Amino acid sequence: MKNLLVPFFILIAFFVSCKKNTSIVEFPNDCLPYSNPSIRIKETKVFEDNKMWKSVYYYDSLNRLRRRCDSGDYYNEVLWKYDTNKVYTLRADSTILFFYNLNFQKLAVSSSIGLYQWEYDSSGYLIRETITVSGLGIQIENYYYKCWNKDYGLSSGSDENGNPTGGGKTTYEYYTDKLNTIGDENMGMIFRGRQNNCLLKYKISRFQTIIDTIESNTYEFDSLNRVLIEVKKTQEKIRTTIFTYYD
Repeated sequence: MKNLLVPFFILIAFFVSCKKNTSIVEFPNDCLPYSNPSIRIKETKVFEDNKMWKSVYYYDSLNRLRRRCDSGDYYNEVLWKYDTNKVYTLRADSTILFFYNLNFQKLAVSSSIGLYQWEYDSSGYLIRETITVSGLGIQIENYYYKCWNKDYGLSSGSDENGNPTGGGKTTYEYYTDKLNTIGDENMGMIFRGRQNNCLLKYKISRFQTIIDTIESNTYEFDSLNRVLIEVKKTQEKIRTTIFTYYD
C-alpha cells in the first residue's frame, strides 16, 4: 500500500493523550477519548533533495478519496473508484492500475498485484501485515497498540524453504498532547484502517540489539491546531511537508 499513496492521514479535541494494543487491546487509565478524524486534507507540498512536488486531493460525498492530482517534475492524476468489495485505483483515462479486496469491515485485506495481505481488529486497526515474495519467502509484521496509537511492531519471517529469517522490533513514541490531522483517514483512505490518534514523534526499528532505522518528526500548527508543517528526519534524508485543509 505504498505506491501512489502519499503518506500520507481532526479537530474535535485539541489536546488528546494517547497510546492502543491490537491482538491484546490495552487502555491504561490515562487514555483519553478517541477523536474522530473528520478533517480532510486539501493539498500537500513536499520538499526533499532540493525538489518539490504538490498533490491536491478531492473527495466524494462520503469523504472518501476520489481523485488526486500531482505536479512537480511531472503531472500525474490518479482516481479511486469504490465498489461493494473492492477499491480501484485508476489512471486519469480510467485504466485500472490495481485494486484492493475489502473485507466485511470495508478494509483492504489484499491487492490485485499480490505481495501484501492485511488483518485488522474489530475496531479497524491494522494488526498484521504479511508480505510474500516469490523465491524469497514470507515476512510478517504484528502490530500492538495502546490507547489509539500503534505502540510497537514485531517482525518475523521464513525463506522459501521454511527456514526462519529476520525478526526485529519497531517502537513508536507520540506527542501525547497533539492530535493527528495528517493520517490516512484525513486523506479519505478509510479502507486502509484506523489511523493513530496522536502525532508520531519517534520511530525506532531494531534488529536484535542493532538500531536499524530512526525516524523523528517535528510539527508546526495553524490557528486551529492542525498540522501546518511536518519535518520528517531519518538517517538518510529530511522531508518537509506543508498541509492545507478544506475548511
